[in-house]
Amino acid sequence: MNMMNYDRKALKERAKASLRGARPRTWKVTLLYWLLVALIPGAISFALQWVGQSGIFAYLKELYTDPVGWSMRIEAMDTNDLLGYYRSIYVPVVGAGLVSTFITILVRIFQVVMSYGYANYALKLYCGEPTETGHIFSGFPVAGRAICTGVVTFIFELLWTLAAAVMGIFATMILGTAMTAAGDIGLVFGLCVLLMIAVWVAVILFSNFIACRYALAPYFILTTDMGTMEAVRESKEAMRGNLGRRFMLDLSFIGWELLNGLIVMGVFLVGYIVLVIALSVSMAFQTVNSMSYVDPSYFESDLYVNQVVGQLMGQLLAGVGILAVLAEVAALPIGLWLTAYRGSAYAGFFLAATGQDEPPAAPHPMGDYIPPQPSDIWDNVPTPPSFTSPVPPAPSVPTAPEPPVAPEAPVVTETPETPPEPEAPVPETPSAPETPAVTEASTEEAPVETEAPAEGVSFEVTETPEDETPKEEG
Repeated sequence: MNMMNYDRKALKERAKASLRGARPRTWKVTLLYWLLVALIPGAISFALQWVGQSGIFAYLKELYTDPVGWSMRIEAMDTNDLLGYYRSIYVPVVGAGLVSTFITILVRIFQVVMSYGYANYALKLYCGEPTETGHIFSGFPVAGRAICTGVVTFIFELLWTLAAAVMGIFATMILGTAMTAAGDIGLVFGLCVLLMIAVWVAVILFSNFIACRYALAPYFILTTDMGTMEAVRESKEAMRGNLGRRFMLDLSFIGWELLNGLIVMGVFLVGYIVLVIALSVSMAFQTVNSMSYVDPSYFESDLYVNQVVGQLMGQLLAGVGILAVLAEVAALPIGLWLTAYRGSAYAGFFLAATGQDEPPAAPHPMGDYIPPQPSDIWDNVPTPPSFTSPVPPAPSVPTAPEPPVAPEAPVVTETPETPPEPEAPVPETPSAPETPAVTEASTEEAPVETEAPAEGVSFEVTETPEDETPKEEG
């Protein structure tokens, strides 16, 4: 399947952004995954090896601390006693080795199933779905198919790698024989060594390409009901034309891997140098203090040398173990973050390779930091309401009845202006009745003045003659 819109940088940015704001925190889930997959099984295997090899440790301690007494005791034993002595040393070692091998197989099966669960957790993380710690155990419902798929892909990868190795070794032998017959043996030997290194580098790269070919099978097992062989075939089909993209995605994390390795190696080397100096100074002080009451010839004997070597080796081994743990703890933060980051990127590549470029909508915008909410502590506390949503405008409801108001406008204009006309002839001008003390001449001219406005108004004409009739009679 050809991914037209594939962008490795954008995919990694989305994978990195999916780690922010995730609840529970990705480092907590990854730390629990590491404890179950690596640390606890490793501690169990180490304890079994220690118990099984306790006989060898006792043998070496006796050999280095008292070699003369040990040799005299061995010479005094007969054949049966000698066989019993060596049997008491090596039988526990063989038994512990067998038990450790059996437990290693069980641990490997457990790791495969847990890796499927972590892949499911990373897929949900990339898609922005709600995640929880129990998702790392989601591989157990498909444990049968997961184990079968792991075995089948391991066999296929092993066969392809062996075929590539055999072809590379055969080609190196042919070239070496041809160069031997042609020239100098020293030059031929150096060229053969370089060819062997190149062949093994090519074999490792080829094995990584083959591993990329079956890398999507676990996701098909988790997301569908496919069987083992069907998931393997679908993975090969989806990776057709995408092997280079997946290989470059793996290669893009090499900087973080180198940084992690440098931290581990730096802490270990510095601690080892300090440990050696401290042990040397401590042994020198012990020697100086013991010279005052010990025969000087004792320090030149083999017994003293063996005791010193045995003591130094025991302290050095214990110190190296402690340094290894400290170095891993120092690189733990980067390792936890890188595991979740890479798992989320691989899940995104599966979605892109299978055409599922639009994952489910995330509950929070990718890349935004979400501060801790009260629900992280108290699950029953509701989240505060959001005040960013727009409030609906209040006048939207009364604006609805405005359309019937429009036809009322012409009604207002159609009303005649006749009602204001009666206000014009307001009888304020006839001030004659208010001045009754005027002479008869003025009274006779009053009706003539009142007749002029009476001609324009019809309803007041009747009123004026009523007022004038009694005046004429008088």
